[in-house]
Amino acid sequence: MFVNQTIHEISVCQNMEFECPLTWESLESTKWWDEKYCSTCGQNVNHVETQEDLEYHAKQGHCVAFEATSRPGRKMGKACVLA
Repeated sequence: MFVNQTIHEISVCQNMEFECPLTWESLESTKWWDEKYCSTCGQNVNHVETQEDLEYHAKQGHCVAFEATSRPGRKMGKACVLA
């Protein structure tokens, strides 16, 4: 269960570096509530709830999952590094 299902303050760049077609629910659970594993690409996917989390994971090149009112539905993939 996510603490905050919809994130209003995340501003997402126009295009993600990569947008994953899979769903958060289809990924394998890990020992962390906010991280799942994608067996398709072999990457961990981090659920982010704040702009700071999004920017941190984007700078690290991590895959992320988030919901934002500006883009309906949960998005997953690699986010662009925001300036």
